[in-house]
Amino acid sequence: MPCTLEGLINECRRLEEDSLYTAQAHYQLAQQYERRMNRLIVVPAAVAAILALVATVFPTYSVLGYLATISGTIAATAASLGMEKAVSSHKQAANLRI
Repeated sequence: MPCTLEGLINECRRLEEDSLYTAQAHYQLAQQYERRMNRLIVVPAAVAAILALVATVFPTYSVLGYLATISGTIAATAASLGMEKAVSSHKQAANLRI
């Protein structure tokens, strides 16, 4: 297959289009990880804070303190898994397109 200027230009256009699709895929993955991060870190942490506050104000509801501990543990575990790194790495990859 002879290399012509037109063939090289077409190949460059194809590569540019492929990189655009790859960048869009990374952007979509970053958004999915962000939503998952919110569900696994932010929501349990907020629930833990509210339950701990209620358990402190109303000592008769001591079971809420246990639930706050469980919810806080879920948030801490999800945070330690490094979900923020996955979000930032996919965002960086999306911004690297040609």
